[in-house]
Amino acid sequence: MKMAEKSPCWQKWVNLNILKKNIKKIGQFIAGIPNITFIIFIGPLQKYAYEQAIKGGFKKENAFWVNDVFEAADVLKKIIKKGDIIYLKGSLLRHVERVVLILEGKKVGCKVIACPFYHSCLKCSHLEKATNSINR
Repeated sequence: MKMAEKSPCWQKWVNLNILKKNIKKIGQFIAGIPNITFIIFIGPLQKYAYEQAIKGGFKKENAFWVNDVFEAADVLKKIIKKGDIIYLKGSLLRHVERVVLILEGKKVGCKVIACPFYHSCLKCSHLEKATNSINR
């Protein structure tokens, strides 16, 4: 094995490339799901899924790539209508469920990007607080 392949930087690069490849496959898969009105891709790595969904034939004007759940909610507030089918794509730790809570008018003060908790935001003591980071 080469020295570079033993370094943590090399391993992170390889892992990131594998992750990007898998995210691209997800984008291609999503593009083929019938009846979706809008797709919102949430988070930096979802850019690759967004690009692949468009390359796979999903209408560009109905696909959005945003940084966080608050941007996603802002986009949706402007475009959704009754009967629309929305696909929200983001990682589990981004707690995409906050988008729905925001759209329902619930107070969401938690601005954590990657949450360390796996429980529902509805059960979280940080949901309404103006929180930017959470320690376990």
